[in-house]
Amino acid sequence: MGNPLAKSRIAEYVSYTCNHCATFEAQSTKLLRSKYIASGKISMEVRNLARDPVDLTVAMLARCGGKKRFFELHNSFLVTQSTWLSRSRFASRPVQQSWYAGDFASRHHNISTFFGFYGIMETLGFSREKVKKCFAKEKERKKILAMTEHAQKNLQITGTPGFTINDKVIKKVHDWNRLKPVLENALNPAPPKKKQLQGKIL
Repeated sequence: MGNPLAKSRIAEYVSYTCNHCATFEAQSTKLLRSKYIASGKISMEVRNLARDPVDLTVAMLARCGGKKRFFELHNSFLVTQSTWLSRSRFASRPVQQSWYAGDFASRHHNISTFFGFYGIMETLGFSREKVKKCFAKEKERKKILAMTEHAQKNLQITGTPGFTINDKVIKKVHDWNRLKPVLENALNPAPPKKKQLQGKIL
């Protein structure tokens, strides 16, 4: 999202079953877009850090509409997270086991049936048949799993949401209040300090 040539490229590593990620989305979306991204100096990218089968399923759903609809679907699942994720309390052991058994398409189907994801996608204009076609996209699933592995092994991001700026990890920043100063600095960078040589300011 934003200017692809922006000097500051922020990436958010998100997990759809992380309540902190849902809180970040609710607190940041409007100001992030209207002030920071609109400036043209900052761009925003969402990357996946899939923690569990449910998270992976939602990540596949968020990609179902391609680049044009990604942020819409991404936002829809995060702002409704407290509703659909609360259903996990009623998942029996056999139901949970079905999330790990069989091929990935079957797992995504079982999870979507239990959490009501088919209904959510239908309200957004995606039929059950189209959603199932999305679940069959192995290339997209590999991208998500590769992002997850990169975040955990190479970047060593342990908490979500996690952030990088120009591909460097922003340490100890996992919420909107801590990210805002980073964005402000990127938007209005401090002037470089003048070098001092032999008692004179150059």
